[in-house]
Amino acid sequence: MTWMNSLTSSQWLVLLSIPPLVILLYFLKLKRSPVEVSSTYLWRKSIEDSHVNSLWQRLRKSLLLLLQLLFLLALIVACLRPGWSGTQTVGQRSILMIDNSASMTTTDVLPNRLEVAKAEAKKLIREMGTNDVAMVIAFSDRADVRQGFTGDRNRLLKSIDSIPPSARTTDLNEAMRAAAGLANPGRVSFDGMNDIQVAEALPATVSLFSDGGFSSLSEFSLGNLSVRYIPIGTAAIDNVAIEAFSILRNEERPDEVEAYARVVSYCLDPIESTASLYLNDTLVDAVKIQVAPGKESGVMFDLKNVDVLRGVFRMVLDRDDQMMVDNIAYAATRPTKPSNVLLVTPGNKPLVTALNTAAIQAMANVDVVETEILSGSESSQQLLQRTDLDLIIFDQCTPLKMPMANTLFIGGVPPQSDWIIGKTSVPINLIDLDRTHPMMEFLELNSVRIVEGHSVTPPPGGKVLIRADNGPVFAIAPRGPYQDAVLGFAIVRQSEKGVELNTNWGINRSFPLFVFAAVDFLSGVTTQQAASSTQPGQPVQLSLSNRYQTFEVIDPSGTKSILDMSPSGQYIYTSTDAPGAYYVKAQNESVNTLRDAEKDSRLSMEERQTTSTTTTDKLVEIFTANLFSPRESNVATLKELSIGGEEVVGLVGKTVSRTEYWRWLLLFGIGMLVTEWFVFHRRSY
Repeated sequence: MTWMNSLTSSQWLVLLSIPPLVILLYFLKLKRSPVEVSSTYLWRKSIEDSHVNSLWQRLRKSLLLLLQLLFLLALIVACLRPGWSGTQTVGQRSILMIDNSASMTTTDVLPNRLEVAKAEAKKLIREMGTNDVAMVIAFSDRADVRQGFTGDRNRLLKSIDSIPPSARTTDLNEAMRAAAGLANPGRVSFDGMNDIQVAEALPATVSLFSDGGFSSLSEFSLGNLSVRYIPIGTAAIDNVAIEAFSILRNEERPDEVEAYARVVSYCLDPIESTASLYLNDTLVDAVKIQVAPGKESGVMFDLKNVDVLRGVFRMVLDRDDQMMVDNIAYAATRPTKPSNVLLVTPGNKPLVTALNTAAIQAMANVDVVETEILSGSESSQQLLQRTDLDLIIFDQCTPLKMPMANTLFIGGVPPQSDWIIGKTSVPINLIDLDRTHPMMEFLELNSVRIVEGHSVTPPPGGKVLIRADNGPVFAIAPRGPYQDAVLGFAIVRQSEKGVELNTNWGINRSFPLFVFAAVDFLSGVTTQQAASSTQPGQPVQLSLSNRYQTFEVIDPSGTKSILDMSPSGQYIYTSTDAPGAYYVKAQNESVNTLRDAEKDSRLSMEERQTTSTTTTDKLVEIFTANLFSPRESNVATLKELSIGGEEVVGLVGKTVSRTEYWRWLLLFGIGMLVTEWFVFHRRSY
């Protein structure tokens, strides 16, 4: 039993003076005027308590006095706030951290760990003192402050009830930094002088409700924080998890698909289960799997005659265990997205040959026109302004104005731009290249010889990719939503003898690799077959064509979100909380084609019909979110943590709370007053 003083000294003095005054009233001698009556028989009961008493007369037994004193005693004891303390009372400033990561959906305690943690946290809220304040933080791989410091218990309880489960991984670091920022004051220094404290220290007690499934924070500085760890869950494990899942299409036999998965058992006994594979919610295969305790097993599905175009595969372990979120995994094939490439050239056999390779033809639609189109009719000029073109390659030529597409200049220069073009040099020797760029990473240019060329210096924001002894000879720079790449030397050149090589690079093995990488990077083509996968809550980088005005992302629940056009074509999507497949659809696509009035055969194209169409809801990208976390799937609850170099032992089987009884004492006192009133009136009447 513990006591808490709730009154000041003067208030206690007033309260303790009341019982003596009540007793003194029963000793007072009443002065009355004598009145003659014929008889007092009828008055006997009414005046029984009104007899004149001597001040020194012995106090007579009185039930009323006893009841009044009991009421005052209950009132005095209630002001001391008696209570029963558990392990430790809630501090004046408490930070309640509730883990809502994927492992907290485990059902080893019912209904699940998260609900049990919320119930334990609400116990602390209900037992807060009058002047106590608390805040609520939900955390997974990020901190979510559900309620700031307040003494309002209803708001705190509602904030705890509003904490949802998640499929995210666990990281305590961000949540502890948020708590430390409130408890530990900042410091600042001026002109090299000693630093000074800029805020008052506000110590706080952190109550951590979790299963401990996160990395230790051994180097974290607690400062004014004190941590109490309340472990949720048990050490017994009965869980099997899918920790890897991917699909691969057979390039030689496109109708055959292989799906691979890795299943890990965290059970104490061997398990046997069925793994089912679905394609777009249709069951296509199922296999039996056996996994030894603490081991992993590979699973393979070999599918034939399956159309996987825009398909979403879902693998399910048909087993009820403690955590179900890791029993399902997703994989998908990306939608085919060939690009449109236009080559404008006076004639360049090595370049045309490289563009006609099977690898480029499989990912891009390539059209070749001659340079006369640049000075031809108005309709010919409109060809360069087609909005469905992803990349235009200008070989030894320059357009009148820049097109609405990415460009690659070979031996030419962009018109009316901030590019700085140097004087022609003879010969050119390459000395360096940037292998970190996607167009350069697989190239070997040591044996390349160049007859003549000029330096190209990109505008601000550009990047040099190849340097020679005369300066930069290949660079790339942004132009609004587009990218322009400029190569400072031609592959072939016109001479008195006709067309001849300007460099041996065109007959070098690395040249087709360069053309492939340039088309791949500058046209935004999809070359990767399988869709990318991320963990729930992690951001995804999307590279989307800049010819679409808006994109719509549909998450696994069907909720839609809009991505506005980005000048760079790069998007960061962060709302990946739910496991499953995410679809990216393009909207408002305007496609313009051109019929050449003269039907000039030199265009080397089919006839073009001038039309304007709008295509909406075109699927352009797909990606998936999967847990794939051994730390989350290993759901054994840790009994102690290492935080700030301290070992924090879990308060197993104990409730950090304080139960007070002053309300019951007040209720008892009110009962005494009611009884006293009843006895008094019964005796009077």
